[in-house]
Amino acid sequence: MSEKRRDNRNRILHIGESQRPDGRYKSSKDGVLDFSQLNNAIRVLKATIISIFLFHMGMEIDLIRRIMEFDSELHFETMFLRQQEERPFLHPKEWRKLLKKIIVNQEKRTRAKRLSAGADIFPYTVGIDLFPV
Repeated sequence: MSEKRRDNRNRILHIGESQRPDGRYKSSKDGVLDFSQLNNAIRVLKATIISIFLFHMGMEIDLIRRIMEFDSELHFETMFLRQQEERPFLHPKEWRKLLKKIIVNQEKRTRAKRLSAGADIFPYTVGIDLFPV
């Protein structure tokens, strides 16, 4: 068992107390976190607890990591998780571009299926001669 700090009169000194050689008491900061250290500790605990909750809710670990690393409050505590040139989520313009690519690819697939099935490429031009002789 560790020994407790004691003063001249054999009284136990608590955290934040010390005794000068002349017998007077003074407050010391030994073993006490300052304000910024305490804030950082609380933020790290918050990040840990939130990530545990999200994991138990069934979220994927990579998604949890992305959410935590781009949280505005937890930026400095979780910035080591961030990979170079990584952003949390796509910008709306990028979402539109991605959706357009997906739609174009789907249209290409449906056209290829129609061609392979022998269907007309232009179903709306039935009865119209595009190349008159």
